[in-house]
Amino acid sequence: METKIRGFRLDEERWKNFKELAATEGLNASEAIIKFIEAALAHGSIETAIHTSVKTTASIDIDTILAQVTTAAHEQLEKKIDLKLQQLRIELKGEVKKQIDDLFR
Repeated sequence: METKIRGFRLDEERWKNFKELAATEGLNASEAIIKFIEAALAHGSIETAIHTSVKTTASIDIDTILAQVTTAAHEQLEKKIDLKLQQLRIELKGEVKKQIDDLFR
């Protein structure tokens, strides 16, 4: 399919911000705009394409945050378990030593 250069008006600051945003997702501005147009055409609605994109991004963010929180909680739990095991080992050594001492008295 033949493509042609298309033009539109946009202030310089928003264009710069958009290009930077697209770059964070590994796209250039043209690729990002084409992806949006393809989504709008696939959904038959610009509004649906926008809302679908927001929902997808939100669910990814929630999944990422949940994974991070779960990992952090798991690490904290492991540390607490390790500390408790150390305390129990110390107590057990003391108890065993006391019983051995009692046997030889």
